Amino acid sequence: MLARALPPRRLLSSSSPIAPFLSGESPLLPPSQVSLSADTFTNSFPVLSPASNEVLCHVKVQSHATVSAELTATIASQAASFPSLAATSSVHRSSLLSAWSASLRAHLPSLALLMTLESGKPLRESRGELAYSLSYLDFYAGSPLRPSGAGGGTLIPSPFSSPPSAAARGALSAVNAPVGACGFITPWNFPLAMLARKAAPALACGCPAVAKPSEHTPLTALAFESLARASGIPPSAFSVFALPRSQSELFGAVVCADPAVKKLSFTGSTAVGRRLAGAAAAAPVVKRLSLELGGNAPFVVCEDADVSIAVRAAVDSKFRNAGQTCVCSDRFLVHGSVHDEFVGRLKEAVEKLTTGEGVDDPDVGPLINPEAVKLMEERVASAVAGGATLVTGGKPLDIGGGNFFAPTILADLPVTADCFRHENFGPVVAISRFGTDDEALEAIRGSSDAGLASYVMSESYRRIDKYVAALNFGIVGINEGIISNASSPFGGVGSSGIGREGSEEGVKEYLYTKYVYRG
Repeated sequence: MLARALPPRRLLSSSSPIAPFLSGESPLLPPSQVSLSADTFTNSFPVLSPASNEVLCHVKVQSHATVSAELTATIASQAASFPSLAATSSVHRSSLLSAWSASLRAHLPSLALLMTLESGKPLRESRGELAYSLSYLDFYAGSPLRPSGAGGGTLIPSPFSSPPSAAARGALSAVNAPVGACGFITPWNFPLAMLARKAAPALACGCPAVAKPSEHTPLTALAFESLARASGIPPSAFSVFALPRSQSELFGAVVCADPAVKKLSFTGSTAVGRRLAGAAAAAPVVKRLSLELGGNAPFVVCEDADVSIAVRAAVDSKFRNAGQTCVCSDRFLVHGSVHDEFVGRLKEAVEKLTTGEGVDDPDVGPLINPEAVKLMEERVASAVAGGATLVTGGKPLDIGGGNFFAPTILADLPVTADCFRHENFGPVVAISRFGTDDEALEAIRGSSDAGLASYVMSESYRRIDKYVAALNFGIVGINEGIISNASSPFGGVGSSGIGREGSEEGVKEYLYTKYVYRG
């Protein structure tokens, strides 16, 4: 394994890399909320670098009572402003999103560095996430101008008449109306993209929103909010609450219970998603829900697969963001006739990957925290104890005191193994053999109820059609490992959630249909 052990640069102990983001006339990070010193605020929580576990900065913490009051007041303000925001012209809402996009483009290098510092991902991946986020702002900037957007709709031929005349009576239409104030909760693995693909369609429809990013990566979200202000988007349309882990449940409880919030959109674990769904169900009003939850994606290499394509797709899908994405391939099922070739060529590719600090732009960066490293150790140890073969990797890497784990391949896994049945969220490939397509499909159905992404490598259209029909997943990638984009619907079924983001399906999540009859 060619993990690049970088010499300690002690970047954080000499001069903080966060300092430039707090200076200037229009700082990307608000000094009222973020400081380099813990002494600035009465209470604060640290933002840690996954690459070194050193403190990047401190974010202000207020009491539960204060946060609850401020969040409730913000929701009330947004609910009160909703009618006027929804009544703005389609051109106005489109221009706000275009301005937000332009503001991001003007700060791309700074935002990429900020994202890498707090999330750990390589700079190239941060730049890729920025491009991905911009694609949602740009795509949804066009949404208000389309008939499928808010205020648009369809005319319905009238079935009514006034006998004895056969002439049609009345004018019927179905109008797209915005749902109202929204609440967002987003994860740390894509600190900007997950927020952009919620905020963009909401604003396009005229729905204000309050958002809570992960406590691991609040800085990118706060910068996104600062650029919203610079683009003419007020707090009554979009606000971010950067909170510590101890107040995460408070945010969810307030948003779920407040009747002024009409919709909740959450991206995160299945366990938390279920709790939020339960809390929303107990609210005094019925809320719209979008839940993008855990993955555990199967990756099937069929007997007629092009192995070179399969290896490239596997590396792209598995090791992006060090395996910490909800659409990462986790459960590898490889046909016995190509198993040894695939494992051997994948081993060669994986051992060429470089691992290091994100600012040095390696192939693989750190995991988010020490607990993630420990989980990978436990999963690998459990698999090997259960009879799996450790092909490569399988251990933490000592690089600058950070949370690094070697890219790992496990072969000969039983489909009952923990790292096959559960989402790993790390750089671990878990491979099991299969003999027939039906056997592979049964292994997929029997090992997990996850239904987000899935991947099939095959050169046979008939076989591909069989898998597409049989796979109960929201996304199916054929001979490709990176498949998400703004113009296509993203979401899962089963334990992977409900609702869709991206495409025109994403707009529908913030609209309801109002039938109008004019006599």
